[in-house]
Amino acid sequence: MHPVPHGVGGFPPAPRGAGRAGAPLEGLEALRRGFADIRDFTADISQEKHLTLLKRKMTSQGVVRFRKPDLFFMELYPPMPAG
Repeated sequence: MHPVPHGVGGFPPAPRGAGRAGAPLEGLEALRRGFADIRDFTADISQEKHLTLLKRKMTSQGVVRFRKPDLFFMELYPPMPAG
């Protein structure tokens, strides 16, 4: 595993001007450059669903794995009701 460049949530920092109009492609390019040397990673994930009909939140935990050039795996475990 290779270390992820520093930034919020482990992601590379946003490029300057990323908040202005027309910058999405610049942001994507900055991400591509920031992750160019990363060959693989594994991360624990959490997904929240807000169910209006049942008036509660469901939270699922899981894992995501990526390995270049073409492997992507995501597994979510059954949701647990949240208080």
